[in-house]
Amino acid sequence: MGNHELPGGQDGLAPGRPVRASIAYREWGDPAAPALLFWPGLQLPAPVMLNEHGPMLATATGRRVIAVSPPGWETPELEPVEYLPSALVRRLLGLFDELNLEPLSFVGFSWGATIGCHLAAHAPERLDALVLLDAGYTDFQDRPGYEELDLEGVIGTNHGWKALERFRRAVPRARVEEVDSGHDLLSDAPEETISIIGRFLAGMAPRAIPEV
Repeated sequence: MGNHELPGGQDGLAPGRPVRASIAYREWGDPAAPALLFWPGLQLPAPVMLNEHGPMLATATGRRVIAVSPPGWETPELEPVEYLPSALVRRLLGLFDELNLEPLSFVGFSWGATIGCHLAAHAPERLDALVLLDAGYTDFQDRPGYEELDLEGVIGTNHGWKALERFRRAVPRARVEEVDSGHDLLSDAPEETISIIGRFLAGMAPRAIPEV
């Protein structure tokens, strides 16, 4: 990861809101509302991913949406060891303390979902909900028996459905929703994805984080 600049025209997404700490962020919604922190995948910082949909997510959930840019986006590059999930979680907890955040909801997309799982394992008391959007990242090519397939071949193996069933069996208390979308749910099916997140948080029992 490098110290990347946001694409042109995207750096004022939430006017008047600060970018500070060792993790840069933007936010939408009522600052007094319970917080929802969004951590993106590897390709783009969260403020770009939520450029159009941050206000929608804040409205649907009734939350103060805080979209972070992981270290290296808008902030200086770290030493490689500082990108370990456990190190990123410690840095994230520092941001929680700096912003005086009570237990919050964490929404992680792709690689960000992996960070969310480590956060839940290290500091479950800081969360009231964990939402994983098309969780990753796994190096399938490093697994024994890996075979390169084209898109038609991938669809034919029903890999996605099998993964969902394995997750349901592994974490039976988790609520699992399926969206007819590619990997980037917020680009391919933003309204449906955000609606599901809103319904989940609205119907959530306090501190109902499934055991993993």
